[in-house]
Amino acid sequence: MFKNNKCSYYLLSHIEQMAKKMMKSRKMSNEEIEEEKCNLCFSLQETLFAMLVEVTERAMAHINANQVLIVGGVGSVIITHQL
Repeated sequence: MFKNNKCSYYLLSHIEQMAKKMMKSRKMSNEEIEEEKCNLCFSLQETLFAMLVEVTERAMAHINANQVLIVGGVGSVIITHQL
């Protein structure tokens, strides 16, 4: 799934289009719209972190590594530590 950066741009663009269609097709209050946005962002974040972990695990297996150091923005997110 990860071949280059185009994957991430395509995924985000597709999600944005789907969200716009959903908002237009449903009559929702502003509170419901905000809740849906939060749910969508949380789901996207969980999925992307799981994908990053999978790619990292594959790379580690490829080079027979048993440790990895994750730094920066991704490394500082607590969800990353749980995965």
